[in-house]
Amino acid sequence: MHCPDCGSNVLAEQQFCRECGAGLGANERQSTVPLPVIALLVTFGGIIVALAGKMLLNENAVVFVGVVISLLGMMSMAIIPLMAAKQARERNRRFESQPARLTRAEPTIKLPPLNAGDQMTPSVVDDTTELLKDPAADYHDSMRR
Repeated sequence: MHCPDCGSNVLAEQQFCRECGAGLGANERQSTVPLPVIALLVTFGGIIVALAGKMLLNENAVVFVGVVISLLGMMSMAIIPLMAAKQARERNRRFESQPARLTRAEPTIKLPPLNAGDQMTPSVVDDTTELLKDPAADYHDSMRR
């Protein structure tokens, strides 16, 4: 699955994208009716208002309002795909600007190689296991002997 905003790989159970923070899935409220359907309903609603104003009321003002509503619906039907295409271009531009693969960085400090003749100095904790022994057990062992 890919993030709809930045295109990075996301798991199906994730609620937010780890790259860009966009909401995924159930937390995102999306319109139940697509915008083109709403624009189409507004267009036909305007036509119906204009026809009703002409036939039933014979009022030019109602016809004018119906025609304006119808024109607004038609313009929104043209604008919605243009806005969706613009969002897709922006989404692709953001995705393309990210590097495909990060290169591995070199360490800042390199340790010198350990030669076979070099001996490592003992650590502070090498002989601390002697401190873990129970002194009472040592006393009881010495009494048994």
